[in-house]
Amino acid sequence: MAAAAARVELDHRVDDNLEELKGCVDLGFEFSYDVIPELCGTAPVLELCYSMT
Repeated sequence: MAAAAARVELDHRVDDNLEELKGCVDLGFEFSYDVIPELCGTAPVLELCYSMT
């Protein structure tokens, strides 16, 4: 039961991070993993986005 709750919490955090990233992109911010790889440590959702492209 605790594992399921932890998974739901993780999914919620990923969803929140993706929404924040989308908002930044909508505002015109661009992120380049090649230029600033440390960004993935700051915003872990970026690693997910880079792995899908």
